[in-house]
Amino acid sequence: FLNPLVKLPNRKTLSDKILHEVVTDLNNTIIEKLKLDRIGITLPFDGWINVREQELMGTIIMSSDGQPYVWKAMDVSGEHYKTDDVIAKTEKMITNIRELNLIILAIVTDSAPA
Repeated sequence: FLNPLVKLPNRKTLSDKILHEVVTDLNNTIIEKLKLDRIGITLPFDGWINVREQELMGTIIMSSDGQPYVWKAMDVSGEHYKTDDVIAKTEKMITNIRELNLIILAIVTDSAPA
């Protein structure tokens, strides 16, 4: 039972401000935990199609103790996959992770399309 005097945030506030803050806090927590991993992290890259039929390319981060952390996914729908394009997107993700001072131990990918 809610107090009728309490004003709950609307959908826009929840999806914009509050969700953004929660995601930022969670990402910062993950980064701080991964910085403590002295062995290094593994980056498995893959592509897939979601329920909205969008082609996604993304990665999770696996800590040296096997803990997976969802990291990034980008919509690549409508883009024609060429080796150079995939390499450029992969290198950008790797550069972003290195800028966080995380040790990259291995990178894993496959050659299958999304």
